[in-house]
Formats: sequence, C-alpha cells, structure tokens
Amino acid sequence: MGFKREFNIHNLVFFLILLSPILISGYKMRRFYNTLSFLFVYTFLSGIFTFGFSLQSLINRISDPTTIFFAIVMLPEPMTSPVNRNRQILFGLTVAFIVTIISHPKLGNALFAAGSLPDVFLSALLVANLLFFKYR
Repeated sequence: MGFKREFNIHNLVFFLILLSPILISGYKMRRFYNTLSFLFVYTFLSGIFTFGFSLQSLINRISDPTTIFFAIVMLPEPMTSPVNRNRQILFGLTVAFIVTIISHPKLGNALFAAGSLPDVFLSALLVANLLFFKYR
C-alpha cells in the first residue's frame, strides 16, 4: 500500500504557499540556479538508483514538501550559498550528489544507526558549505 497524493483545492493552496519563498530566494536574490540544478540532478539520480522513471515517481519526487522546502529555503540561503551563477550550479550539483551518496542504503543505514547523521539533506548541505566556504 503506497502513499498516494490527492488533488484538491486545499492541497493546491498549501503547495502554492510552500512555493512562495521562491519569490524571495530565487527572484529577488538571484539564487535560483542552485535550486534548479539541485532539483534536476536529485530527481535524475534518485530515479536512477530506485529504477523508477515513471511520470508518477518523478512527480512524487519533485512535489515532496521536504525536498521543496530544502531546495527553495535552505539551499539558497544567502550567508552560505555562492553568489556567482556557475558556482551556484556547481553547489546545487554537489549537494545533490552528496545527498545521493549519503542516501545509499549501506552507507545511510550505518550512519543513521550510529546516530551520527541527523538528516540526509541537512548533512549534505553542511558538507557542501564546508567545500564551498572559500569560494562563496
């Protein structure tokens, strides 16, 4: 029994509210390159590793509230994310690759069982921030 999302007006309103921070982080601060590169690569890599490239699986990955919140609020945070367009793209790609590596079942289960990893997205963002600290 899988999780199925229903389409109704309430879900659409909440989804649009969830997308509203993109107006600030993406448009006003010009930080949409890292968001778009992260979402594209994350969706592609998770499709490869789960062997699921159906339309429904792609929609579920892109419309996941956790992924959206991370991509449009936490990833383009102005104090730690790069300003340059090319570095933003590289930053988004790096975070997506780190999320994919940490999410691998063997590595992820070992890290979560040891209690050394609080969250996959947060951990990947912290590692990428360390890598890009000097080249912000």
